[in-house]
Amino acid sequence: GGVTFLSDTATISVSVVEQNDPPIVEAQTFAVNENSVPGTVVGTATATDPDNLPTLTQTLTFSIIGEGNIDNAFEINSATGQIRVLTTAPLNFEVRTSFNVEVQARDDGAGNLVGSRVLTINLNDVNEEPVVNDATRSVSENSVIGVAVIGGAVTGTDVDAGQTLSYSIVDCEPKPCQNSDFLVNSNSGIITVNTNLNFEEKNTYILTYRATDSHSSA
Repeated sequence: GGVTFLSDTATISVSVVEQNDPPIVEAQTFAVNENSVPGTVVGTATATDPDNLPTLTQTLTFSIIGEGNIDNAFEINSATGQIRVLTTAPLNFEVRTSFNVEVQARDDGAGNLVGSRVLTINLNDVNEEPVVNDATRSVSENSVIGVAVIGGAVTGTDVDAGQTLSYSIVDCEPKPCQNSDFLVNSNSGIITVNTNLNFEEKNTYILTYRATDSHSSA
């Protein structure tokens, strides 16, 4: 007779062994005002870990690595990823307009795997006060009205690019000195006499002098 082929079936169970996967730091861009004081919050770096889906099993620890954190301008909370200002001095828009800070996330699984990404922190340009320094000028008594004081114009400086300064006299001492006893050219800073000067009556005038830009004054 013929040969009958016999068979049997079985259930084979194949288990997938979980391997630790590295965390992924998300791409983000932040902004903070220049000259911000230490402790100012910049933003919060975030990261995901494939091993935390669907159930949270990994705890991530954040740090700043690499050379982008110039002069230790920023620090990061290792548990939350919150980035704060650490040092004010580097936050000068006139020197640099942004930082490329590399943030690393480390998991607590097998091998303590890490992932990192360079995050951009832009500086907001903040208008800064102009600077005008104390100065001494002289003028001969009995000078006619309109004569410029000796020593040249009194001018200020402003670190913000594109600023034009204007000048004014806001006080005069000792009284009864008037602000109008001297005039200043608002554009050039040249001070001229606008009253009769008599050395025997008064030999020193103290002027409060102001330099003003488009937003603030000093």
